Amino acid sequence: MLPSLLNFTTGVNEKIGMVQAYGALEYFRFVFNTVIPVTVLFQMPLVILLLTRLNIINPFILRKSRIIAYFILIIISVIISPPDLISDL
Repeated sequence: MLPSLLNFTTGVNEKIGMVQAYGALEYFRFVFNTVIPVTVLFQMPLVILLLTRLNIINPFILRKSRIIAYFILIIISVIISPPDLISDL
């Protein structure tokens, strides 16, 4: 995924006529800001599976709390997205 993201940003910069200048700090910030959230996102089904296998939660509780989970996801997406109203719509 990371090479695809870097190729995408390179392509966008070439189309608008900008030159990329990455330092070590910018590169690692980019990597950590993309890889860690995606890793957490893709591990969530495994965490839910583990919690159901350990009988900590059950499918009924998951169905019952779906609305709350959607609301929490909306709040998180508003917090981590850029601070303009158009991107939140």
